[in-house]
Amino acid sequence: MKPDDKSFSHRALVEALAKPKPRVLLDELPVPYQEPDRHRGVTKQEENFLRHWVETYYDPGRSAVAAGYPAVTARQRGYDLLAEPRIKNRLVEIERELMHSSAINAESLFREIVTQNLRLARAKVPVEIWIPPCRYCYGINHEFQRTYAEFEEDFDRHIKKPLKINRNTGKPFRVPLFDPKGGDGYDTRKAPNKDCPECFGEGDHKHPLIRVKDSRFFTAEERELFHGAKLSTKGGLETFWKDQSHARNFLNDLALRMTEHRRPEDAIDITEMSTDRLRQFLEFARDQGFDVDPEALEDAAE
Repeated sequence: MKPDDKSFSHRALVEALAKPKPRVLLDELPVPYQEPDRHRGVTKQEENFLRHWVETYYDPGRSAVAAGYPAVTARQRGYDLLAEPRIKNRLVEIERELMHSSAINAESLFREIVTQNLRLARAKVPVEIWIPPCRYCYGINHEFQRTYAEFEEDFDRHIKKPLKINRNTGKPFRVPLFDPKGGDGYDTRKAPNKDCPECFGEGDHKHPLIRVKDSRFFTAEERELFHGAKLSTKGGLETFWKDQSHARNFLNDLALRMTEHRRPEDAIDITEMSTDRLRQFLEFARDQGFDVDPEALEDAAE
């Protein structure tokens, strides 16, 4: 580059910087196009939080972690989000969308509530107390009976005893000989033997057994009643069951409403009911476990 060219470019740069530039207001700047926010101010992360929350309704902290919030502050962040008005508004929209997509209406929701309370009210705690047979119920000649493991353990212990030499024959032997007693195969699942001369068919009352049904095989009523379990510090099992009184009170109130708000001590005269009203009453009685057949009403009307 020549010297004159360098001085010229330098002079041109100084003149350009010295010229006053027009001020541009913010209102005059071009505003880029922004797509309307469909979620009314809810970010994508907050939307994910709400979607996870409506699936479980369990723990805002877990929903916040699932949405990508830091685990350290997720719990507090979840509760803070649920307290914001814009989040509440979006939550209502999401719940309405789910109800429309699931075809949930007042009638189906009422049926679900009644069915849930019926299952809970009918359920019985799947826990049983068994009286096992005594050790002499099924033993050989009604002698003491071991389990298979006890029999093997006692026999191995007997084998390990030191041998003695018979002076007459010179052969080793053990004294005393192993006593099998009533044999092996003791089973606590069997019922007491009514012919047992030891317990007279009443079993071992001193060692009752508590049998809890496997939760994998719970019925619908038992699953509704089950509320959790935990292991105690002593190695035992502690189970928790829902309170059935609320479900029964709900059904009692519903029954009173269905019988035209009559008091429980008032007699119900079915001759005063219309055919449709009587059919509804019989269907409700059948759902509660009474042995009635609403279809027989149609046969009688024909």
